[in-house]
Amino acid sequence: MEKIILKTEDNVDMAVHVFIPQRSNHRILLINSATGVKQQIYFSFAHFFAEHGFTVITYDYAGIGLSKPLKMKNFKASMRTWGTKDFKTLTHYIQENFPTYKKYCLGHSVGALILGMNRDAEIFDEFVFVGTQNAFVGNLRWRTKVEAFFGFGVAQPLFTEIFGYFPANWFGLGESLPKNCAYDWRTLILNRKSTNRLLDQIEDYSKRLTQKVFVIRAEDDVWLTEKGVKSLLEDTYPNLKPTYRIVKTSESEKGEIGHVNFFRSYNKKLWEIILKELTNTCKYITTSKQIRLPKMSDLELVALNLTAEYMSINSELQLFRCISGTDLEGRIERSVYNKRKRKLFPYIEKIRETLSSKFSDFTDVFIVDSTPIEICKISRANRSAICSTDEIKPAYGYCAAQKSRYFGYKLHVVCDKNGIFHSFDFSPANVHDVNYLHDIKENFENCLLIGDRGYISKELQLDLFNYSKINLSVPMRKNQHNFVEFSKTKSKIRKRIETNISQLCGQFLININLAKTFQGLATRILSKITSFTMIQYLNFFVFKRSLNKLKINLC
Repeated sequence: MEKIILKTEDNVDMAVHVFIPQRSNHRILLINSATGVKQQIYFSFAHFFAEHGFTVITYDYAGIGLSKPLKMKNFKASMRTWGTKDFKTLTHYIQENFPTYKKYCLGHSVGALILGMNRDAEIFDEFVFVGTQNAFVGNLRWRTKVEAFFGFGVAQPLFTEIFGYFPANWFGLGESLPKNCAYDWRTLILNRKSTNRLLDQIEDYSKRLTQKVFVIRAEDDVWLTEKGVKSLLEDTYPNLKPTYRIVKTSESEKGEIGHVNFFRSYNKKLWEIILKELTNTCKYITTSKQIRLPKMSDLELVALNLTAEYMSINSELQLFRCISGTDLEGRIERSVYNKRKRKLFPYIEKIRETLSSKFSDFTDVFIVDSTPIEICKISRANRSAICSTDEIKPAYGYCAAQKSRYFGYKLHVVCDKNGIFHSFDFSPANVHDVNYLHDIKENFENCLLIGDRGYISKELQLDLFNYSKINLSVPMRKNQHNFVEFSKTKSKIRKRIETNISQLCGQFLININLAKTFQGLATRILSKITSFTMIQYLNFFVFKRSLNKLKINLC
């Protein structure tokens, strides 16, 4: 933690603390504090995010905490200058010192209201709102409404005029406030336009903000109401894209959150709610129990995994021998690598889906097929328990192409006529291919689907067309009624998936199983297909060369 002093445009010294992580993830989080709340309240929260790779900045507005002047009486700061001067000073500092970082801003209470007062709020990739609303008294609960009328209709103007500042601490409302801050707060409470009334008095940038915003409200925050929160997002920031999260008291270890206690260290487990939102991988994986930031990030681990699959490195032992003596040695243990890779399954699948979606507009012709995934030799099948779960178990099956029996699973895949995989799934080996068509109708529509004779079913063919306008085309058996020769063009297209499966087996070793659990097996297969798709993406969009030359040198 480093303390610095920044000067605002009106020459006010502002106390700022910067929390630098040991290993940065190139993300920065700026915390705009609540009214009268000192930045020290957020220090534990900031340390937590720094431990997870974030650079975090806290600061005190002019007239608050470490930015308080020697004489508070008639000090000229206001909530409007908090936005136009103080907040603006911080956005300038971030742009100058962290230009390439992904930028986030957390607005607690008034910290969210001042965003529209600074044009530079547009630099942030996403906002987090905690305990904030349009606080007009008409939006409040009955008891809070009475307290607000008395506090801001009588006590605030009276004591502010007597002292030249508002002794808010006398009323349990945080730090003493500069005179104009107190009157701006009064406007938020008593004026029907609330935040918009303050914005009317300065340049208003609130309608320019179009980012995502994650809105958190504690169920025991007596100041907040759903009506007030919705008013802020609909009337003040109508172009932000909100998602909402109500935090229940049962989620707090002490059973209390309120307006400020979300940031107390005893509510540390609640902080993961925000961490999951701001950390890309956490949207798709279960949060690790590690407290410290690992030496190898999730992104680096996925990159290493996909590179290993591209290089036909099929075991962790072989991989760790290859990275011995390189910069990667010692960054992660082999057992930890395997566990974390399995946890990253949904994230790797998200990468695969994103890559394949880049090719979606190129064709409406798809091919379906299956291939055997043998987990052990038939002689060991009766005494083998590997790769089995309560939901799905390996079984005996027959592969017509190889004219042999095997023990394991079937991998069902769908690719387009260019060879891009768009879908895959597993079934026990004894499940007939035609059953996979039930899943296809949920994922595809308005397309031609070509299969082999294993997918002959007039009933399902009609169902696919009626449900999703999928035209299933398969070669007929010669003894079928009204036999029609299968188109040579379609036969040629169908060979594309056979070539793909052959490449997966020969170059990516998909038919060699070293996994002991089904999750491990599924992660290996997914990694191979994702690596396959990634090379296709690089070939087509980056290197401008033949899509399916997978094993040529990337350099």
